[in-house]
Amino acid sequence: MATTRPDLARQVVGIDPVTVFAGTLRTLTWHCPNHADTYQATGAARVRGTGCSYCANQKVLPGFNDMATTRPDMAACLVGTDPRTVIAGTPKVLLWKCPNHDQPYPAKGSQKARGQGCGYCHSLRVLPGYNDMATTRPDLASELVGTDPTTVIAGTRTVLMWRCPNHVEPYPLTGSLRAKGIGCSYCANQRILPGLNDMATTHPSLAAELVGTDPTTVFAGTERILLWRCPNHPEPYPARGFNRLKDRSCGYCSNRRLLPGFNDMAITHPDLAAEVADCDPSTVIASSPRKHLWRCHACGHQWSAPASMRARGTGCPACADYGFDPEAPAWVYLMERHGEQQIGITGSLPRRTGHHARSGWVLVETIGPMRGSLAYEKELQIKQWLRQKVGTLAGTTESWSTASLEVRSLGELFDLAEGKRATPALLATDAERNDQRRNAPAALIESMSVAVS
Repeated sequence: MATTRPDLARQVVGIDPVTVFAGTLRTLTWHCPNHADTYQATGAARVRGTGCSYCANQKVLPGFNDMATTRPDMAACLVGTDPRTVIAGTPKVLLWKCPNHDQPYPAKGSQKARGQGCGYCHSLRVLPGYNDMATTRPDLASELVGTDPTTVIAGTRTVLMWRCPNHVEPYPLTGSLRAKGIGCSYCANQRILPGLNDMATTHPSLAAELVGTDPTTVFAGTERILLWRCPNHPEPYPARGFNRLKDRSCGYCSNRRLLPGFNDMAITHPDLAAEVADCDPSTVIASSPRKHLWRCHACGHQWSAPASMRARGTGCPACADYGFDPEAPAWVYLMERHGEQQIGITGSLPRRTGHHARSGWVLVETIGPMRGSLAYEKELQIKQWLRQKVGTLAGTTESWSTASLEVRSLGELFDLAEGKRATPALLATDAERNDQRRNAPAALIESMSVAVS
């Protein structure tokens, strides 16, 4: 050691350093420069850098690292232990004096050194007569069932049993929640108590319709989907409890659900079932908004229409003596009134334009006659373009505001829809529009007058 570690050789006591290795496993006595007392350690430990066990607070040296010397404030609170025999940060549980009461409280020296106070004052431990429920919250203690209130703290997180004034059955709840004012879980419908808040007790009329579930085990307003009995058919129908509380009727009777043999099209509308061409009529409801393909049993014409429209009485467009017939001659028309323009198709131009004229509309131009199906396709193309690029007026699919777009002819409108012409960035003023009408071709003015008459 004297040769290899002269620094250690100068600290070894009671042995010649030339007689041992520096890393010997023997326990030697060493001198510490911080105090007069010597300490014990192996040579190997000292070579690894281990220093004085007193300086490292691994051993107590009275007058150097004991609690009385290093933390006299803690030593003044220590009860039943000589503060000269322990280190201030000891992991041992000791007893301490609290200025708020006479009962010593237990805590580790390390916890006390970090500033942790009395366990009784911080409600970490129960001290009868000081912080127990019977002392701090006698109102809660009077409701406690099956537990001595002097053995628990009012804000405990333990689940306890409590007495409710509304029923005999005690309810479970933690002390902390009860101290915050939260009451009976049965009265708040968080738990089921048969005879108090179950469906059989609160809504016996609903309980009588329940199928496959004991009504004493569920709330009337449960969000669970249950099965219910309907007087109109033997098949139970599914519905949530809170929907039944809102007096919602059977999903099959209200046609919200399909029940083959009860509310399908083949049963309710056999005349429509005979004409539907793209599905089994027993798998759809007649009032469905879904479009289907229909074949007229009289003329064989096929067309597409929602089932709900057929159920309301809409028939074959080719056979009807009213409305629009895609097989008959038709006209496409453009009309306007103050601030609005519209496009449409008709099989009877004088009647349709005359009807609109009574609402202030003026005919701008017509094209026709042409095949009705062609007019329909042309109108559909324009409507789709208006919806996507221009925007239609609320509640309509064929009218738009002249603040968004104003055209002078159907040809101009068709070119815009087909992308052959760019939509004008700036619209004409009222004066310019009047000039355009005055300069319109005589043939167009004549056609407008004839059509309106």
